[in-house]
Amino acid sequence: MTKTKILLWTAKGSTTKYYGGPAIASYRLYRYRDHDQTELALAHASCLQPTDPQVFDEQALVYPMFFLDAARSQAGAATPANARDIELVRNRYENIVRKSLFVLKSRSWLAANAKRFDVFHGLGAHIDTLAPATYAEGFGLPAVISTV
Repeated sequence: MTKTKILLWTAKGSTTKYYGGPAIASYRLYRYRDHDQTELALAHASCLQPTDPQVFDEQALVYPMFFLDAARSQAGAATPANARDIELVRNRYENIVRKSLFVLKSRSWLAANAKRFDVFHGLGAHIDTLAPATYAEGFGLPAVISTV
């Protein structure tokens, strides 16, 4: 039997430790998948995404868009287990640059890897998922996007 190879695409990662909404929902969905019938790869932009080989067969940090704020961490004011540690945006323009770089890196990553998968499952209706879903389709990888 051939396994279905799923590419889960979510900039924020997929875990119950950080974030909310689609990240938690997708993690809960896929942790109960049939490993004999599916393979799951996670592509993301979070330096805080924990390694979880019981859920993900592989993980790829496409481009770091979300990361730990080192200054707050060194001051002892924050711990990685707290969602406040995620430095989402210092300012609006930095966020635009980070998202743009992630979208550009996404195209390159998908060009090199799309043929390995059977389906692209993107989370969220934002540019960091919509553009990669469009790239995936362009490379012959069917895409579906879910939101919460």
